[in-house]
This record gives sequence, structure tokens and C-alpha cells, in this order.
Amino acid sequence: MWILKDWRWMSQLLFGPGLLSLAYYWLVPESVRWLITKGKAEEATHVFRKMAKMNGRELSPDFDSRVEAMAMANQEPEPPTKEISLKDIEIRNSSVISIDSKRRNSKEKQTSASLKQILKSHTLMCRIFCAVCCWCIITMVFFGLALRSVTVAGNKYKNFILTVLLGEVPGYIATYFLMDVKQVGRRPSLYLSLALTGAMCLLFHVCKDYAMLQFILMLVGKFSITFAFAVIYIFTAEMFPTELRNSLLGICSMTGHVGSMLAPQTAFLAKSLDPMYIWGTTALIAAALSFQFPETINARLPDTIGEAEKLGNK
Repeated sequence: MWILKDWRWMSQLLFGPGLLSLAYYWLVPESVRWLITKGKAEEATHVFRKMAKMNGRELSPDFDSRVEAMAMANQEPEPPTKEISLKDIEIRNSSVISIDSKRRNSKEKQTSASLKQILKSHTLMCRIFCAVCCWCIITMVFFGLALRSVTVAGNKYKNFILTVLLGEVPGYIATYFLMDVKQVGRRPSLYLSLALTGAMCLLFHVCKDYAMLQFILMLVGKFSITFAFAVIYIFTAEMFPTELRNSLLGICSMTGHVGSMLAPQTAFLAKSLDPMYIWGTTALIAAALSFQFPETINARLPDTIGEAEKLGNK
């Protein structure tokens, strides 16, 4: 990508091939399942014949009639001959609306009660606070290092590509193999990767006279923060009860986007304070906060708030 240094050409090269997907309308056949449910037996049979031809198979003699029978079976039944009065329709609609309203109100009350219970739980509130801080810091450092990689000595395009290939990709691969190892665990995986990221960021200026060593420190930091990024997703989902798992994970993810917005802004502090100091310090703070999380590896996912509070207790 360093050959095309103009962003317009780069955008056209990256997103231009997406226009080829328009050809799917003519190249990709319609789903036979959808065609059958819509009663389009002839079109479904035509697609089946093309599939059989490509796979070197032959269809049975009665295949057409079987497809037509399936299409007929999926058709909507004929309307009843008996006339239905307007009053009957109103009674049925009011009954359905009443049932749906009761279910909705019951679900809203249950969610509201769960949220109130969490607000009363010191353990879970502390856990949520630490998770929110970790998400914000991890995303800020993750995107911050990606932006900083282009400022290290050398070709900025090569640096960015090498940061992805030698930093991010190995980080995700290492997560796949190490995160589920019982001897490692979720919590050590998180705080060790964050501590390593903080150390690499703070050591960056110690080697300011050695550009290659600086870039190696950048790669190691990018590797470890990518590892932490992958772990925090799974870890957060395992720490909270089923009834509020999606909501709390969404809150953490939302605050994570705040960190990604802060990452480019830290570049304005470069004249007075290098962002690497900020990222390194905050990464160490996140590592310290992660000690508040319970170990969840091989643990049963908590279904209730009480089970979530006891998570990690022996």
C-alpha cells in the first residue's frame, strides 16, 4: 500500500472491488428454500437442475412433482368461507394486544428489578467500574499504537503493515491458544498483557536513539494490547449474570468507543508530553484494576446476580 500514497487512490483500490458484488444479482441464484415457501416451484426446480449439473448428479424422474408438492404445502390456506364479523376481529386483536402488553410489562419489570439489584451490589458495581475503565484504556492504547506506528523512523506504510502482520495477527492467534489454558487463566492473561503493554510504552523513549529497537518495542506493545483486547471481550461476558449480560457488555463496549475517540486526540499533547507516557501509565492502571475481576476459566456462567457475586470465590 505504500506504493499508492494518495488517499484517494488508496480508497478506490480498497473499496472499488466492492462494486463487483452488484453482479451477485445475476450470478447467485435465489434460495430454493425461499422459492418453495413462496410457491415458486418452477424457479426452484430450475435452480435444483443447475446445482445437479454442476455437481454431476441426476435428479429423480419424480423430482419436479415433489418440489411442486412442497411448494403447494407451504402456501397459505384458503380464507374461511364463514363470514367473520368486525366484532370478532376486534375481540381477537384486543386479546393478542393484551397478552403482548402483559409479556412486555413483565419483561420490563424484571429488567428494572435486576438493574436495581445490581445498583445495591457493591461487588458488581465495583466490577462494572473496573470493566468500564479497562475497556476505555484498552481501546485507547490499541488504536493509539496503530496511529503511532507511522511516526517511527522508516516508511510509514511499511511500518503500519508490519504492525498489523507482526503485532495484531500474532496477538489474536496467541489469544486462541493461551486464553483457555487452565494454568494461565483469564485474569492473568489480562493483567500480564496490560502490564507488558505499559512497560513497552514507557521504555519507548529509553531507546530513542535506536529506531529499530523502538519499532520492536512498538510491535511487542501492539501484540500484547491486541491480546488484551481479545481477552476482555470474553472475560466481560463471563463476569456478569445472564439476565443482564448483553446490556452490561454493551455498556462496556460503548465506553470502549470513547477510548478509541480519545486516541487520536492524545497526539495534540506531543509537544508537551509524549502520548506513549499516557498510554503506558494508563495500561498499568488497567492492569491493576483487572485484579478486581474474578477468575472465570472453566467456571459455570452465572445466571443470577447472586451467582455473579459469588463468582471466583472458593
